[in-house]
Amino acid sequence: MKKLFLIVSLMGALATQAMAQESTVQSWGKNPRALPGTSIRVLSWNIQKANGDEQWSQAFRQLSSSSDLVFGQEGYINSLFDQTMKDASAFFWLFATSFRYMGKETGAFFGSRYYVEGMQWYRSPGREPGSFTHKMSISGLFPMKDGRKLLTVNTHALNFVVDRLFQEQMIPLFRTIESHRGPVIFAGDFNTWNRSRFDFLIAGIQKLGMGGVGFTDDQRRLKIDHVFYRDLTVKEAFVRTDINTSDHWPLKVTFGVERTEAAPRFVTPELR
Repeated sequence: MKKLFLIVSLMGALATQAMAQESTVQSWGKNPRALPGTSIRVLSWNIQKANGDEQWSQAFRQLSSSSDLVFGQEGYINSLFDQTMKDASAFFWLFATSFRYMGKETGAFFGSRYYVEGMQWYRSPGREPGSFTHKMSISGLFPMKDGRKLLTVNTHALNFVVDRLFQEQMIPLFRTIESHRGPVIFAGDFNTWNRSRFDFLIAGIQKLGMGGVGFTDDQRRLKIDHVFYRDLTVKEAFVRTDINTSDHWPLKVTFGVERTEAAPRFVTPELR
């Protein structure tokens, strides 16, 4: 199977290392297949820059081998990450760089076994204090066998900022979802560690007619990673608490793609 590894780099300024803003695109091959007509297996995981750890690479290979779409945050393009992505040759990969430090890029990344019509990256208007770095989000549009199109949005939200900057980052993503008529998966690290930003996110999600995924035996103490959806059904959802190569546990969800007129079941996530 042909492989595609696409890197989109947007470089802001670091406090200790000023950089010109530019975009760099690299690509290999293209996958022509439409999304399957039965189910879509999703992985969402903040990998904490992979820590240069071979154990992370092994875990990621295992998790991605049973996934169709990968929503990744805190990617870090060192030799191990680069080789791990390339070894997953069944996937198309896109990496949206938030900043570069010591010659290495970090940011959000997205993987798919299936053809994507178009992808866009979004840079947060605000920056993290101290590092002065942006956070990135990625959207994609996927043809489905029944003629519909699936919109995916992968996000890594700003963390140590006032709520206004968090809201300014979310609003363009809400608008992208609002303009789409069809199934949606919106997932990532939302950094909803306080009640006000959590409530803002949930209000926006409900206004968009989306549901929240509830996870079986969810042992997370602080729930800042979420998966939201529309015009799909949740078949299975669980947290991989056995994988500890990051400070975030991987989230796994299997969606059914059959058409449904019923509103999605909204499971309100709890902060703790």
